[in-house]
Amino acid sequence: MSKHRVAVLKVVSKQRTVSAAAAEVGLSRQHLQRLLRRYREGGLDALEPRSRRPHASPGRLPDAVRERIVAVRTELTARGLDAGPLTIAWHLKRESVAAPSTSTVRRVLHAAGHQFQSEESGGACDAWGKRRRARTPRRRRWYSERVGDVLIDLSRFGRLDVP
Repeated sequence: MSKHRVAVLKVVSKQRTVSAAAAEVGLSRQHLQRLLRRYREGGLDALEPRSRRPHASPGRLPDAVRERIVAVRTELTARGLDAGPLTIAWHLKRESVAAPSTSTVRRVLHAAGHQFQSEESGGACDAWGKRRRARTPRRRRWYSERVGDVLIDLSRFGRLDVP
């Protein structure tokens, strides 16, 4: 049983005051009052944690635009043309559709399950679909095993005799 339920049940059964029950379980008095109000309105089920998801997302891309992005991708791929985010954004602008940024186009395509050529071939690509270059190997450093060793040339170490 959650600590919220325990605190509410102790207050409702008159075993503890609101302040004492809140201090006992580590809640603020105001939060426990909120929980009591939720309990009175909806019972014990109302004490379950609520979703933090917003009720509305005004900045969300409309479904019609999402569907058009996927449709343009399918059309271009079927014709054997370039179907990357830049090309799709260009086609959307040409159709007078409010074209989102190329990163949003890419995100929509990934959510729809589309892959890009570099990903299909197993190569690593950056956020814009460009192939990443392999890292250049680091230069080898010369370390000695003992104190007092000196690098004579690139092929051997020498020993300094310290009196």
